[in-house]
Amino acid sequence: MALPAQGLTGYTAVIFVVTLKCALEASSWTWITTLIFVGSLASWFAFLLVYCTLAIEFDTPLIWYLIYNDFQYPLVWLTVALSIAIALLRDFAWKAYVKF
Repeated sequence: MALPAQGLTGYTAVIFVVTLKCALEASSWTWITTLIFVGSLASWFAFLLVYCTLAIEFDTPLIWYLIYNDFQYPLVWLTVALSIAIALLRDFAWKAYVKF
């Protein structure tokens, strides 16, 4: 995997981890908090689409193909999922310990 692809995968994992950590710490869930959490994740992918579309205008086609090439591999999604699981395992375990 090339360096830009690793960065994209890593930052995608960070966006998911931070958003899910905020969701774990939310004391109450309303439609507004749900909209904010889902909107946060959706805005990352919308930003990627706009950024990569603008990359064509500035003659950097590597960036354009990055999201299409990177997100089609299952290893990328496995990396994101494992990063989320490892990063939030302690929080899930602590909440389970306190609750039960």
